[in-house]
Amino acid sequence: MTRTSILHIHADYPDNSGYNSTPAVKNLIKLASEYKHYVFAIHRTNIPNRIKIIKKDENLFSLFYFGFPLGSFLKYSAYYLAKKIACEVRSNNIEISLIHSHKITCEGSVGFYLSKMLNKPLICTVQGGTDSRFLKYGVGNGSLYEEVVYHSKKILFMSVWAKKNFEKLPTYDENKTFDFPIPCVNKVLQVAKPKKQKEGDHLKLVCVALNQYKLKGIIPLIYALTTKELRLKMTLDIIGMSDPVEINAINKAITKCNLMKRVKLLGRVKHDKLLEMYTNYDAFVLPSAPESFGMVYVEALFAGLPILFHKNTGIDGYLDGLEVGIGIENKSATEISNALNHMGDNINNFKNNVFKAIKNGKLAHLTNDHIIETYRNVVEETIGLNHE
Repeated sequence: MTRTSILHIHADYPDNSGYNSTPAVKNLIKLASEYKHYVFAIHRTNIPNRIKIIKKDENLFSLFYFGFPLGSFLKYSAYYLAKKIACEVRSNNIEISLIHSHKITCEGSVGFYLSKMLNKPLICTVQGGTDSRFLKYGVGNGSLYEEVVYHSKKILFMSVWAKKNFEKLPTYDENKTFDFPIPCVNKVLQVAKPKKQKEGDHLKLVCVALNQYKLKGIIPLIYALTTKELRLKMTLDIIGMSDPVEINAINKAITKCNLMKRVKLLGRVKHDKLLEMYTNYDAFVLPSAPESFGMVYVEALFAGLPILFHKNTGIDGYLDGLEVGIGIENKSATEISNALNHMGDNINNFKNNVFKAIKNGKLAHLTNDHIIETYRNVVEETIGLNHE
């Protein structure tokens, strides 16, 4: 029996090319080890003479292509990239069963043309941050995106909050969509029933983010601890690494607010150690936006922590009806402090809700077992549809 093989197109794959990357697709490939995987990591450059393709190993290829920001003239660069990939597939005698584009706009456009060239089915992931931005500002690509959505056999929404942006497209079909969070929870740890907190106890907050501190909302989070609206005693530990410029800006904000004793930068912490440390805290707070998903929220929840997050981005849409956290509408210090007050006033309820959600399987849809089972069903259905 021929082994099912999947060709992945991804702009953020960790191929050691010096570009920003995320382990999400690498984690998915590791989980779906029964399939054979080929990855084409595509990187846009504004230097024409940097156009090239590098074969990193038997299964990983890095492509550097010339393109304009926000998908301008995407139709031409996507077609060019698809031709390059098709040639590489043929010259290396690669047999594939289907194509998986890990964003529906840029990578999806490449996958759309490649699917036609190789006569193989296409599935696409929607990452809310980039895809919504391209959909809104990618002038002249509307008809192309409509074709990609129509041509895709299945559409996997990593960012379920972004559905409203795609539902407006005339080719959108809800029947072929799936919610598809990033795999990050290998196993569900035994979380102890939370101890009841006394009224007036100070809250110990933690967040994991320093890099891109403006996007993550770190400064307004710090300011929120000094507003007149905040009634409760709170401390904040910030975990993560960044460049000296960003760290200096955060330290300045801490000093300006005279929070040196209440806000600490703990630097980089190993992942296993971080999960252990979560037991020392009362809540995880990160008003990050825009955010495609946010694995850190999931890990915090499964460690028993209620979360503060930003609405209409990131993990929003996956926790509806569970009362395991608080979503804010914007990154204002006042709104954050009001949300912190609400969380502090109801911290025992929030902690118990998280505990019950884990115990009763209400968060099971965010575990690796559920995610990989969804992926297997999508792959098998897609191949089956192609053979009909």
